[in-house]
Amino acid sequence: LTLQPIVENAVKHGMDPDGAPLHISIRTRRTDAATEIIVEDNGQEASDEMLENLRKKLDEENSGEITGLVNIHRRLKLCFGESAGLKIKRSSLGGLMVSVCIPEQES
Repeated sequence: LTLQPIVENAVKHGMDPDGAPLHISIRTRRTDAATEIIVEDNGQEASDEMLENLRKKLDEENSGEITGLVNIHRRLKLCFGESAGLKIKRSSLGGLMVSVCIPEQES
C-alpha cells in the first residue's frame, strides 16, 4: 500500500502525450541507518517548480491539500519516527525520483 500510489503517480504523471516510452525503475538500497525503496521515472512532466512544490507539501504540518504522497510521508513518520518519510528529487532518468526512507530499528 505504500508503493502503489507512488508507482501510480509515476505512470499517471510520467506518460508522454506524444507516446514516448515510459521507463519506471524500482530498486532498494540499504545503509547502516536505513532502508530505501527508490522509484524513478523518465517522465517529462516534472518541472523544477513542481518538484519544489511537492517538497514543500511534504514539509507542511497542516497543508490544506492531502495528496497520496503527503499521506504516505506522514504515515511513515508516525510509524517509524522523524527520520522516516519520502524524499523527492530529479531522477537521473529525467523525471521524478521518490525515495521511501525507513530507518533501521534498534533490536
